[in-house]
Amino acid sequence: MTDLAGDVVRLGLLLTLLAFGLWIGGASVAAWVGWEKGRDPIAWFVVAFFLSPLVALIAHDLRFWENLPRMFHNPEAINWFRDKGAHTEITAFRNGTLQGAYYLLALRAVGLDCGAMSGFDNAKVDAAFFPDGRWKSNFLVNIGYGSGKGMAPRNPRLSFEESCRIL
Repeated sequence: MTDLAGDVVRLGLLLTLLAFGLWIGGASVAAWVGWEKGRDPIAWFVVAFFLSPLVALIAHDLRFWENLPRMFHNPEAINWFRDKGAHTEITAFRNGTLQGAYYLLALRAVGLDCGAMSGFDNAKVDAAFFPDGRWKSNFLVNIGYGSGKGMAPRNPRLSFEESCRIL
């Protein structure tokens, strides 16, 4: 993957595309981590992680509801989530995950290669990058321009019959 440092136009277009995706109070954030911040808290055996010029930490904001009076058409929506504990947390996680999926689609739409990754130590990532506890990491996205070299073949997928049920 090549350097993304000067590719501000693509990253700006990416943010514009994200505006068309699911949104509820900004439940998801993408914190971009370049080499200058260091990657030790999220480093493990995955080679692609170290070859990517940019890594996005997809996380969800546990206080997303604070933005609702300003950004959602129903000013009472804040009361649906403020001080609601597990309901608020699962909503933030679910909507943040959906927003992360839109993020992946937007990256591809602007011509970037990306790969989502889980299986890291979320507690270490959160301590290193989100120490105030407001945001919680969900998954990582390696971003760059892939060469296609050294890639494993695509793994098999389940058939429609195996993965879907019509009710």
